[in-house]
Amino acid sequence: MSLSFHLMNYRIQKSCEMLLETNRTISEIAMVCGFQSPSYFSYVFRKETGLTPQDYRKKVNLAI
Repeated sequence: MSLSFHLMNYRIQKSCEMLLETNRTISEIAMVCGFQSPSYFSYVFRKETGLTPQDYRKKVNLAI
């Protein structure tokens, strides 16, 4: 596996944590996790998790 693959997985993992543990906006989380734009972050996040960041936050918070 390539370094970029590992880096992307790490960024997605950290963004998942931030979506659950903070009230930061999707845009803030995208920038903190190293994505150049919120739209690209949402695209990558959905590709990796099957959910948009907003849907992920809602779904997991409902499960708690």
